Amino acid sequence: MCHVPISALEKPNRYSTRHRSSTTFPPGKCSPVEETTSDKATEIVQAVLSERIERIDGYLPDGEPLECSLDTYESPAHDNDPAIAIDWSRSFEHGPPSQEVWNQRLLPALTTVTDSLIQNASGRTLRFRGRTHLPAAFAAGYCLPTTRRIQATWMQPTGPAGMTEWRLDIDEEESGLEGDLQRQPNHGAELAVLVNIAADVQPEIDQMHNDLPDFNGILRLTPEDGPGVELSPAQAAHAAGVFRTKVRDAIKELSKTSTIHLFIAGPMGLAFLFGRNSNTLRPIQTYLYSKDEGRYYPAGRLQNQSLSDGSDTASEEQ
Repeated sequence: MCHVPISALEKPNRYSTRHRSSTTFPPGKCSPVEETTSDKATEIVQAVLSERIERIDGYLPDGEPLECSLDTYESPAHDNDPAIAIDWSRSFEHGPPSQEVWNQRLLPALTTVTDSLIQNASGRTLRFRGRTHLPAAFAAGYCLPTTRRIQATWMQPTGPAGMTEWRLDIDEEESGLEGDLQRQPNHGAELAVLVNIAADVQPEIDQMHNDLPDFNGILRLTPEDGPGVELSPAQAAHAAGVFRTKVRDAIKELSKTSTIHLFIAGPMGLAFLFGRNSNTLRPIQTYLYSKDEGRYYPAGRLQNQSLSDGSDTASEEQ
């Protein structure tokens, strides 16, 4: 489910307190996606979002970010009242959602929300946070790409109660992230990308070998000191650049690649930044790791429509 709670859209406490003399948002209702047809849900969300984001953008002082949240767990890891709250927790109540749910409901709804944010809060930083699975954080970043000239950040948990803003537009610090491409002895068109920041994902990949396609190559991205390192915001920005460069290089070397299969073990904020740097790549099949079962499940498939004709990666201007 993707639904934008009307309480977060109508009258966030910090806005109404700061602007008591301003006109408050009118009462309204935003239906959960699964209770409507796809077309009707899109129309409802677009209408509600456009009106309220424009008003919130007008109320906010210049330079103040628009707060957003994306949660796939029932108990969010934040206590603020975001302007836009995307709650997918019900879709994860009984385990990982199916690929059909990801591709036909969750991702289209996310695209609707992010498109509305870009169109109606142009020039304002979009600051995300939440307690979410990595494919969802990656998808949020993918829908807010650097190519659209927007500022988007992720509030990364640091310690029991701390938060640090992770973003791409800061002075980078060497992350030590290294790429190793291993060609596979077949002529397939599927490239595996294994991101080993928090842990080595290879054992889980080996266990599900029979459920995966034959890869033409495996790109491993691992810190020089091995998995388990903690990154600073500046190192995370550098790692996001390394990710984009190494995946592009792998595609150039394996030019018949049609799909990237992405397995990440790392922080939510890093997945978000990776997503922001990915929409000029080949279509990406993401995977969700289930701690309860100790394995990965296929999640959403992300594809930039402008690249659907199989053309090479976009320009290097980002």
